[in-house]
Amino acid sequence: MNRKELAELLSVLRPFTGGRDCFFRFAEIPFITTDKPILFRGVLGELPTFLADGEYQLTPEYLWPADRSWCVCSDYDLEFTIVAGPKELVSGVLNNATLEALEVTPQTRIDSYAPMPK
Repeated sequence: MNRKELAELLSVLRPFTGGRDCFFRFAEIPFITTDKPILFRGVLGELPTFLADGEYQLTPEYLWPADRSWCVCSDYDLEFTIVAGPKELVSGVLNNATLEALEVTPQTRIDSYAPMPK
């Protein structure tokens, strides 16, 4: 996910955090050794400022609030981000004019064997 998409997604997520702390987990990239921490806790609004210092090149792989009411997974290897949460949150993502989003179910294939449109 690029930073513009992240900023837009954060605007959708903000009402669902209630100002409570969230967790930001950065990817452990195979074959790249680092001593930087990968898990942080803070309010959602701190994430753009945290990324602005340039220490982390990628946006977080996972985001979730302390109450675990929603979760975002954006693996650096994937072409998509998965957002799970209450219907109102998912609806906010689906109806956002900037984010390209599709609704999936547990039965929807999202791996390399997923059927491709012709």
